[in-house]
Amino acid sequence: AVDQLFTYNVPDILQKQIKVGVRIMAPFGKKKVIGFVVNISSSTNVPRLKDILDVLDSEPLISTEMFKLTKWISEYYFAPLSEVLKTAVPQKSISESKKFISLKANIANALLKTSGAPKQTQIVNLLINKKEISASSIQKSLNTKSIHSLLNELVQKDIISVEEKLSARSKPKYEKIISVNEQAKRSWNEWLTENQNSKRLLKQTLVLKYLAESPNGVSLPLIKIVKKSKSSLSSINMHISRGLVTITQREVKRSVSYELHESQQQNIVLNEHQQSALSQIDSAISENKFHSFLLHGITGSGKTQVYIEAIKSALVKGKSAIVLVPEISLTPQIVARFQFHFGDKVAVFHSKMSAGERYDAWRLAKRGDCSIVIGPRSAIFA
Repeated sequence: AVDQLFTYNVPDILQKQIKVGVRIMAPFGKKKVIGFVVNISSSTNVPRLKDILDVLDSEPLISTEMFKLTKWISEYYFAPLSEVLKTAVPQKSISESKKFISLKANIANALLKTSGAPKQTQIVNLLINKKEISASSIQKSLNTKSIHSLLNELVQKDIISVEEKLSARSKPKYEKIISVNEQAKRSWNEWLTENQNSKRLLKQTLVLKYLAESPNGVSLPLIKIVKKSKSSLSSINMHISRGLVTITQREVKRSVSYELHESQQQNIVLNEHQQSALSQIDSAISENKFHSFLLHGITGSGKTQVYIEAIKSALVKGKSAIVLVPEISLTPQIVARFQFHFGDKVAVFHSKMSAGERYDAWRLAKRGDCSIVIGPRSAIFA
């Protein structure tokens, strides 16, 4: 919470990686700390600069717009910029994260792309026959300080993928899946034809029958397959060893959802007053300029529906929306209404959510998967 910025030198090896909004590792007194790059300059009057040690991200975590907002808040409320930035990102999630690396390209292509870059080639060699390795393990093996800049270059060459895994309290949630496609179905049907009369392989047969009867293009959760086929995990593992089944994983979104009362589950036709208000808001959105409106009406007069229709118009125009609510107690009924109309496009932020739910909401909003955010004042940082 020191209310000032600190100037560091960027070594040549990190010049390509440095961007405003990325995290860096830097010496700070006797410690190494993580900080954000807030400005880049070609010259300085500060003497005896220390070098930054590494760049932790390939893309900025803080956007240009978010920097403008956090700087304004810092000045207006006399708050250190570092404290405002901590509020704007899921601080615990980020500070407790560890990076894990896996090989993305095939081995021959990866080695070809890294020829002439010995340390990058070493990383590829470490990853051969490994599912994933932590960045810290690679750093130890290579005995180098700037591991993240090397990893960022390999990401840009499309050779590796980097997954940031977090502490048990807040990390992405995944489920194991089996994908159904025409090629896989042919293999399954061949095996079923050969073993259809075998009693010993009954449970393994049940698994493949269920998969073969599933529509193409779907990805089925492993737990669902076991339950629906009345089979077992060991039966699936036998098919994996034969090469008949491939297990992958996908992220499961942890989301806050609420039941909507049956009477609210209907498409509403706006009355004259609602339509008049919506028309004015729509015109302002189309002008692409800032306007404020006061929508006045008693409880139950249909204000929320005007907001919903206005947001529909904004989404059609490629925009997004934040719905600020005055307190957490109002959130469930508001969220239910918006989820009914917009489904998975809605992200929710409030203090009663788990760390994992907040982390997912932040990430999905940042990634653009959610275009509507609902919450109290802290939701402005989405």
